[in-house]
Amino acid sequence: MDSKTIDKLGDELFEAWRTRTAIGQLTQEYPAMTVEEAYGVQQRTIARRRQSGVRVVGKKIGLTSKVVQKMLDVDQPDFGYLLSDMAYGEGEAIPIANMIAPSRQERTTGAMTSDIGVTFLYQIDKRLKLTERLAEIRTRLSLAMLFITHDLRVAAQVCDQVAVMQRGRIVEYGPAREVFLTPRHEYTRALFAAAPGRSFAFGG
Repeated sequence: MDSKTIDKLGDELFEAWRTRTAIGQLTQEYPAMTVEEAYGVQQRTIARRRQSGVRVVGKKIGLTSKVVQKMLDVDQPDFGYLLSDMAYGEGEAIPIANMIAPSRQERTTGAMTSDIGVTFLYQIDKRLKLTERLAEIRTRLSLAMLFITHDLRVAAQVCDQVAVMQRGRIVEYGPAREVFLTPRHEYTRALFAAAPGRSFAFGG
């Protein structure tokens, strides 16, 4: 898929958003579309929306259940942007006129509003045993869990797969043990070199 086609599809999604008009799934028209091309379409759509005055207020990462992953042949998380017209305050009305086909889905989410020292988080976890509880819940309910953290020690304890992001892009992805023991990307190696408590047995 060339850049003109990617821009064309991004523009189609932008117009669908602007006019509140449903369009068909792009993968039905372009079944050979790659993940990289899909993210290119997303980037084009975001750029058009930002030109219209919408602001980027955050980023998001998501992973669905193992059953849905198998059904859709998806084996990695998806990444996107939170825009200013997606954000609503507690108790604030959400205008239904802005939606095409509204539906309700339950999600377990979390948001980082400020950076917190990893040493402080480590002390909290030692007291509350949060990582142990998360691991127990995941096993008991057979859940797929998405865990976002800056603390590599925590990731080593609770994650089966790890994605390392730099400036909003994935630079390394793979089994946790493989990433921790033999990091391939220089940014991943730099994270381990800078981690507090470097004597911790990552991936051991």
